[in-house]
Amino acid sequence: TVLIIPLLLYIINALFFILKKKELSNMKHEDNQNVSGQENGLFKHHFIYIFSIPILFLTVLLAIGNNMFDSIIESSGTALIDKEMGLPAKYFGFIDVAAGLCGVTGTYLYSSLTHFIQRKKLLLSAVLIITGSSIFLISYPSSFIIFVCFYAISIIGKVFTGNICRMVRIECIPSNYFAGVSSIIVLLNQSVLPFIGMVIYFFGDSTTVIYYFMSVAVMISFISGVYVYRHIASSV
Repeated sequence: TVLIIPLLLYIINALFFILKKKELSNMKHEDNQNVSGQENGLFKHHFIYIFSIPILFLTVLLAIGNNMFDSIIESSGTALIDKEMGLPAKYFGFIDVAAGLCGVTGTYLYSSLTHFIQRKKLLLSAVLIITGSSIFLISYPSSFIIFVCFYAISIIGKVFTGNICRMVRIECIPSNYFAGVSSIIVLLNQSVLPFIGMVIYFFGDSTTVIYYFMSVAVMISFISGVYVYRHIASSV
C-alpha cells in the first residue's frame, strides 16, 4: 500500500510531462506554420515588388544578359579555342587573366569617373562597350587575340553596369524591404546559369549554337541597358 502512493505520483508526473510536451509541440507547430506563412507572404510581396518597379526589373534583365554571356564564355571557351582557333585548351587561362585585370581596372575607373561623369552617361558608355566588344568578338571567331582582348574589355563595361545597378537598388528599395528584395534580385540574376548549363550540355559540340546564344545574351544586355538608361536619374 505504501508503494502505491509513490507509483501513482510517478504516473501523474509522467502524464503531466507527456501532456505538457504535447501541448508545447502543438504550439511550436502552430508558430512554425505562422512563421512559414509569413515568410511565404513576404517572399511573394518582395517578388511582386521587383516587377512593379520597371527599373528594378530592367536591371535584373541587364544582369541576366551579362551573366548569360559570361557563363557561355566560361563553360565553352575551351571548346571555342580548340575548334574555332585550333589552339590548345590551356590558352583559356589567358582569358581569365585578362578578364581579371580588366575587372580590377574597371573598378578603379568607375570610382574615379563617377566624380566627373553623370551616372546616366557612364551607364550608356558601359552598355556600348559591352555591346560593341561582344559583337566584335562574335564576328571574328577564329582570332584568339580578338577573343581575349574584347572579352576583357567587355568586363570593364560589366563592372560599370554592376555598380550602377547596385546603386539603383539602394535608391529604389525601401530599407525595410532591402534585404529580402536584394536576395531575390541576386537569385534572379543567376537564374540563367542552369539554363545555359543545359544548353552547353546538349549543344556544346556545335559552335554555331554557342555563338547564337552569345548573340542573344548581347541583345538582352543592350535592350535592357538602353531602357535602364532611359529610366535612371541623370542628376546623380
